[in-house]
Amino acid sequence: MKKSFIYIIISALSFINFSCDSDYLNEPPLNVITGDQIFSSEQGVDAYMVALYDQLPIEDFNYAAHSGFNNFPSKDFLALSTDEMSSAYFVKDANNQIEDGTGLGWYAEGYSAIRNTMDFISKLENSEAITEARKSELIAEAKWMLAYDYFALVKRYGGVPIITDITDFTGDNLEELQVPRNKEKEVWEHIFVLLDDAIAGLPETNSDNNKYRVNKYVALALKSRAALFAASIAKYGTEGLNGLLGLPNSDSEKYFKLASDASKAIMISGKYALYQNNPNKSLNYAEYFYSKEDEAETIFKKVFQYPSVTHSFDNWALPAGYTGYAGYGSGFCPTLNFVEKFEYVDGTSGELKVKDDHGNLLYYANTSDLFNNKDPRLAGTVMLPGSTWANQKSPGVIEIRGGVSYKGELIKSNNKQETITFDDGTSMKIIGKSGIVDGYAEETPTGFYIRKFLDPNPSSPDKWYNSWWSDVPWKEFRYAEILLNYAEAEFELENPENALDPINEIRGRAGIKLLDQEDLSLEKIRHERIVELAFENKTYWDYIRWRVFDSKISNYSESALIPYYSKEEDAYYFEEKTVPGPVKHFNSRAYYQRIEPGEINKNPNLIQNPGY
Repeated sequence: MKKSFIYIIISALSFINFSCDSDYLNEPPLNVITGDQIFSSEQGVDAYMVALYDQLPIEDFNYAAHSGFNNFPSKDFLALSTDEMSSAYFVKDANNQIEDGTGLGWYAEGYSAIRNTMDFISKLENSEAITEARKSELIAEAKWMLAYDYFALVKRYGGVPIITDITDFTGDNLEELQVPRNKEKEVWEHIFVLLDDAIAGLPETNSDNNKYRVNKYVALALKSRAALFAASIAKYGTEGLNGLLGLPNSDSEKYFKLASDASKAIMISGKYALYQNNPNKSLNYAEYFYSKEDEAETIFKKVFQYPSVTHSFDNWALPAGYTGYAGYGSGFCPTLNFVEKFEYVDGTSGELKVKDDHGNLLYYANTSDLFNNKDPRLAGTVMLPGSTWANQKSPGVIEIRGGVSYKGELIKSNNKQETITFDDGTSMKIIGKSGIVDGYAEETPTGFYIRKFLDPNPSSPDKWYNSWWSDVPWKEFRYAEILLNYAEAEFELENPENALDPINEIRGRAGIKLLDQEDLSLEKIRHERIVELAFENKTYWDYIRWRVFDSKISNYSESALIPYYSKEEDAYYFEEKTVPGPVKHFNSRAYYQRIEPGEINKNPNLIQNPGY
């Protein structure tokens, strides 16, 4: 069986096997014991390492765009700042989803993480409790963490200070601590040096066979992602602040080559493959994201485990009519524009056929019929009107209906319990169980709900209905992203023949028409990436590195699709609408985040990014 590498943050001692006569458990917790105590035993070192994993800036279910890591995301899930999705809460409050460059800050936290990791390396080098071979592996692991931390900083701020030595404040050395920003290019080069050291020092499988830790391929995956980001900044960005922002355009080819080489090393290893356990293409795609097994596709994932470490994504994502005790739901609702990005299986455009060529409404016996022959990933990513939901507590169909057309009148309601009785004696509720009520209350404003990540049959059904009960893992690095990285890098390097097979491998798993070489373009590759990586908090950063955010999200109105039942036709028709409420707008200054004013005040040598 192929092993995936994951980490779990349950407690600092979760992964440590103590001997029966060990007294380590009787020692004080990490935050009150000395460094000498920690590094005097292998158990202490392992416990410290788990704490370092805990501080990694992984933008998972608990990452909130306006309040940071390990927070309740609710209305701040990063994908809500793109054109991928809307929320019932956005209709009421525009500020929840507008990213203006002040919401993704991680400056002080980033340097705290870097300091802790550098401190670990420094003290580990002097430890006599660890073999030299194990030290080398642990130091390589820590360098991967440093690279991850600097990547989180540079993609937010551009050039930031590179810290090579730990300096403590003694009361009279403040100026020594007030270091200026390095150029953005210097930061990227520092990241790749760290990653090369990590790749060289990490084994293919950890020496203790601990699947919760990074290995060589996790380091290659980060290099693949980071190099692709740097290459895009060099090609599509501009330099500013005397090199503190941006990269020379001439560097783009070098970084695309780094991304390609790192991706290829993973691809030719034979250790990873796309998940294909279920012959039903839609179910296969959906299953992968809530699977807790060691899937061949997963390179690195963050594990949650009830009740110790959990998230609330499921509870916030629930369709109306399925909400539980906490009373949330409808927080992550894909837009019509996003839904139409999914092609039909024959490769034709994904625009839904709600009218004929003459502009007349088309009628469908079931709401789900509108989506027949769409890319199977759509039903694995989005809960569509009429989708079957096999939840243990409330199995059935996701019933989304905005009203009833009867005797030439469109009847709506703001009460989902209100019914209409027809002349033939039959009756039905005006509004579907999952909405949409007139005026958009606590249900989808777009006509869709998210499907990705949701486990229909958790170990305890109550987990689906409560805050902080979810334990579906977050797949941070997966093989599909590596294939997409390779394809994009090779196309940018003017090797389109090398980009075709990885794109078709993804499309083949999805069950849609494969592309011919003449069909392949950079736009096609980007489109495939947006569809495949939807809601994984990758699209936001892709829009940043491609420098297309301001063109995609500029006075942007979200789109909705509302099904209505026609009694006369005994069928459904659909209306395309604009989601009520404020528009989205991306401020171009947000290509680089604001350095928090408090950090500028503490260090006058820091130069603020433009526009703030």
